[in-house]
Amino acid sequence: MWAWTFGLARLTEGGAFSQRTAHHSQTHPVILATLTGSRAWNIVPWCVIGGRLVLGTGERSQIHVGRLMKYSLLLAGLIAAPIFAAAAPATVKPNPTIRAAVDDLVKAIKRAPATNREADLSIFILNVESGETILAVDRASEQLTYCGSPSWSPDGRRIVFDATPGRNYGQTQIHVIEAANGRAKLTNLRRGVCPTASPDGKRIAFLCLGGVVPGGRPGLSTMRLDGSQREPILVRERGIPKWSPDGNRLLVTSFSSPARLSLVNMANPARPMVDPVLVEGGKVFSVPSWVGDGAIIVAVVQTWASTDVALVDVSNPAKATIKQKLFSKDGRMFPYYPVYHAATKRCVFAGREQDGTQDETALYSFRAGEEPKRIEPEGYQGKIASLAFSPDGRYVLFCSEQAEQE
Repeated sequence: MWAWTFGLARLTEGGAFSQRTAHHSQTHPVILATLTGSRAWNIVPWCVIGGRLVLGTGERSQIHVGRLMKYSLLLAGLIAAPIFAAAAPATVKPNPTIRAAVDDLVKAIKRAPATNREADLSIFILNVESGETILAVDRASEQLTYCGSPSWSPDGRRIVFDATPGRNYGQTQIHVIEAANGRAKLTNLRRGVCPTASPDGKRIAFLCLGGVVPGGRPGLSTMRLDGSQREPILVRERGIPKWSPDGNRLLVTSFSSPARLSLVNMANPARPMVDPVLVEGGKVFSVPSWVGDGAIIVAVVQTWASTDVALVDVSNPAKATIKQKLFSKDGRMFPYYPVYHAATKRCVFAGREQDGTQDETALYSFRAGEEPKRIEPEGYQGKIASLAFSPDGRYVLFCSEQAEQE
């Protein structure tokens, strides 16, 4: 029989401190946890499903036992029995279905790639092992020539991005690329910027700019994959959203530098809870990305001592901590837009290198403990931005002002 005891706990709503105990067994999956505090006695039903602790109230969502955070309790003095081993992040194994979907999409794009070299900003697909780069999108239409913010859907079947007529961001539109009958199919999902697909593949979160959609509300929103059923997320945060791998939260990065980070709980989009992310002793520059199970992000963090590409634990967003430094900025190169794949343990970032006469930008790749190596034989003099791994970790999306290299 499994059993455990919770020690000191703090309610995130109301701030009441309490002492609580709970019991679980194989035959009695429902837990009655008694909470005591300054407000009242409360009886809350809990259960464990697949190694996750689940609150039995309508507005609460699943919580990783080993990484308890917002919307319920922060725990200390936890004494755990073997059942908690199930909640530890598992080693991610390659999924052959996802790998096949990624391959199908890459092959479809190769068969009918975009060819116009006069686009303002184009999207490329980089093979991180071979260094091969292919042009994915140079323009979504004759007018939409500035293509950016690419990301791969978690099932590997789609790439979502936004496209703008020049720099008129009020007219930016979201698009999806997918394979259809062996060819790349492009679909326009209407106005919006910075799309990110949900882990279950059902919805896209994005930023809606004020006044671009008649009757629409400016701010964060979600919609179905076909562009229908647009619904606002009722928070004040504005920025680049990225859906967490567990589907519970959005990481929202402001457009400022240093960046302001927020976690938006998506359990109830009509009444979401927002937690600012504060990295202890540091500030975040560039746009971070999620890693692994959704408690870790990879970011460029500047402290008083150094500027690093680092893995940051955001399970307690008010006291986010650097878990591991992957690369420290040297005197010549500044890293930005880092991405890290948990299964392959590979990090890729864009680096701006100064040689005394001009800035040169290139992509760098390495695994933890290795020195970053430049992927392309020649660098870019233009912009590189918005890196995103394919779900299987073999490819990286990025956008650049440079034409496709021969």
